Amino acid sequence: MADAPAVTNYKNLNRTGLTDDEAKAFHAMFQRGGQVFFAICLLAHFLVWAWMPWYPAAG
Repeated sequence: MADAPAVTNYKNLNRTGLTDDEAKAFHAMFQRGGQVFFAICLLAHFLVWAWMPWYPAAG
């Protein structure tokens, strides 16, 4: 198993152990994951509503 590369400059790390660039990349991936999750949920709700509407049409 390969060892993780040694960090030579600890001043660039924040309290999470990530550099600012790594933290920004992680945050971008986290946001994209939330957007994909929301889109899947929205699609699932639309498909269920198309199959069996929970608010039937008036009249």
